[in-house]
Amino acid sequence: MRDEKRGCGVSSFIHSAQMPPTLALRLHRAHETEFLIETFGKKERTVTMNIYVGNLSRGVTEDDLREAFAAFGQVASVAIIKDKYSGEPRGFGFVEMPTAAEALAAIGGLNGKELKGRTLTVNEARPRTEGRRDEGRRGGGRRW
Repeated sequence: MRDEKRGCGVSSFIHSAQMPPTLALRLHRAHETEFLIETFGKKERTVTMNIYVGNLSRGVTEDDLREAFAAFGQVASVAIIKDKYSGEPRGFGFVEMPTAAEALAAIGGLNGKELKGRTLTVNEARPRTEGRRDEGRRGGGRRW
C-alpha cells in the first residue's frame, strides 16, 4: 500500500499548460466526470463536463444550443430532452464540453441570458438519482 497524503486546495488556471509540471491535480465529480488530470508532467487526458440547460423555449433546436455554447469553446454533444409519448421538448437539455475551463466560461456567460424569448438556466449537471421520484407513495387515491 502506498503512503499517500490527501488534501484539498483550490487553484485557478486558464489552461492546463499554465500549471507547473510537478503539480498533481485530480478532480472527480459524483457523476463520474473528471475535469482535469495532470500528474507529474504526464499528458492531460481529455474529459467532458456535462452542463444542464433549463427553461428552453419550444422553438430552440439542438443546433441553436450548439451555436450558443460554441462561442465559448468546443461542444462535444447536445441533447434536448423530449417527452417519450408526445415527442414534444420538455424544456431542458444537456450540453457536453470537453474542457472544464470552456464549460465554466459557458455556464458563466449563458446563465441568465435570453435565447429565443426565454431566460436560460445554465449550471453543471447533477447526477441522476436512483429510483423513482414517487417511491414510497404507492397506491391510489384516498382510502376510506
